[in-house]
Amino acid sequence: MSLSINQPLPTDRRLYLRSGGYNIEDYDKKRQTIRLNTRLGIEQPIEAFYAYNKLKTGFLQAELNYELSKKQLLRSELDIKYEVAQKYYNLISWVEHENIAKQTMTIQQDAYELAQSKYEAGLIAEVEALQMEVDLGKAINNYDINRVNSMTQANAFKQLIGLNLKDSIIVHWQMEYQPVYIDPEKAVRLGLKHRLEICEKEIDIELAKINIKKEKLDGQITGSVSAYYDLIGVGEDNLNIGMSNTYQDAINHLKSKQGDKGISFNISIPVWDWGVTKSNLRMSQHSLNNEKITVEREIREVGSRLNNSLKRLQLLEKNVKVAEKIFEISKQRFSKGEINSQSLALDRNRLSQAYIDYKLLLADLTRKTFYDFEKKLLICE
Repeated sequence: MSLSINQPLPTDRRLYLRSGGYNIEDYDKKRQTIRLNTRLGIEQPIEAFYAYNKLKTGFLQAELNYELSKKQLLRSELDIKYEVAQKYYNLISWVEHENIAKQTMTIQQDAYELAQSKYEAGLIAEVEALQMEVDLGKAINNYDINRVNSMTQANAFKQLIGLNLKDSIIVHWQMEYQPVYIDPEKAVRLGLKHRLEICEKEIDIELAKINIKKEKLDGQITGSVSAYYDLIGVGEDNLNIGMSNTYQDAINHLKSKQGDKGISFNISIPVWDWGVTKSNLRMSQHSLNNEKITVEREIREVGSRLNNSLKRLQLLEKNVKVAEKIFEISKQRFSKGEINSQSLALDRNRLSQAYIDYKLLLADLTRKTFYDFEKKLLICE
């Protein structure tokens, strides 16, 4: 039976306590022996002072892994938010398509009824009335298609956020946005500082440096200094005497006998140093540099697209206002049959899509830089 207690110290030193005992029964000599041994010792690797400290290295690796885990968790959260935003805006897009298709169908219904009245009064030819009927059929079919697509997107969104497909969901939204102008240099700086990919490559470099230090030990002088203090007690009696008496004799002997002390110094000197390969470190450094270029390129691209998207959104807002005025003028000419809702529907579709693109680009830039440019808030702090 034995017990061992070890306590590591910051200098890679190890303080330990070992205590144990064993019993030998010799039936030929009819003797039994109990030996008790307790050692308090300390060991200090000398290479820990100038080459490689296992304890500090392990702590550094734990810190690096913790930092990486935090980044991975935060990146996962931002990815989920982006996915939810993407599904939400897709749903909004199809709801808007459905509303526009419904409005177009209503207009075509009015136009068809007006055409039938004019045809019966002999004001227009039969072919014009038939064309109105065909246009109405197309509008009804287009509305049905958009309604089905809207329901499909609603089910996909409900599944993503954990709702039952039988639950109803109603989307109310207004096209409100805050113009955000992106400073590309700030965006790149934030991305290079907080991106998960950069963090992973930097950790790879630190781990490669640690491995180099570890490999260097093969070509350096290593060794250890040890000191110990032993307490030994031996009890010996006939087999016919109880073991408890023999055990007590061993304890008494251990108490009365002065402990043994010892100091040792071990050293290992390599005969030949084969050197250390640094290829992994160079590869990790090259990978980091390449990743930084990729991150900068991605962020600048998203920033440019975002600024262009904002300009397009603002321009389309003006186009829709003009189209709405034209549409109102056309409605006043309704009695003459000069009505056209297609241009208004087209501009409204473009405007809603531009709005969605703008909001999604903002969400994408947030997950690429860990910074919310709308709220001017750093996500990772």
